[in-house]
Amino acid sequence: MMSHEAQSAEAGFTLVEILVALTVLLVGMAGIIGLFSTGLTLERRSTLAIDTAVALRDIEPQIKAEITTRLAAGVDVADLSTPRSPIPGWQGLDYLTEVLPLPGSETNEGYLLKITVVPRGVQEDKGFSYGFLPIRLGQNYERLIKEAGQETLENKK
Repeated sequence: MMSHEAQSAEAGFTLVEILVALTVLLVGMAGIIGLFSTGLTLERRSTLAIDTAVALRDIEPQIKAEITTRLAAGVDVADLSTPRSPIPGWQGLDYLTEVLPLPGSETNEGYLLKITVVPRGVQEDKGFSYGFLPIRLGQNYERLIKEAGQETLENKK
């Protein structure tokens, strides 16, 4: 039978075992904190993307109507793009527009409107754009859109 002194020397954990266990625990916790931080960043970014999509839906008809009116008044397409402006009713969001003639349209039958929604404090190239919208299309718009799509595909090759 073991004496009382021998049992107490063998009981418990050594300092090295405790340090190894704490190190493993800290590494695991650091990984979890990193995942949590990444999750919060992604949540903020997705919320912002949803807000910009809704804001774009709100202002798109107004911008489209304004540009169509200006085109009918004979304003040159180079003067139709707008600088960064606040979106009415959306605190913290701005927009800017770019208007281009529809590729293959020598007779100005159509234009492409690109609206970019940019959160305040963010550079314009980091804004959200949802592609080009066709506006003021003539009778041959289907042909022009197909040709523009083919030109885009050919440029990517």
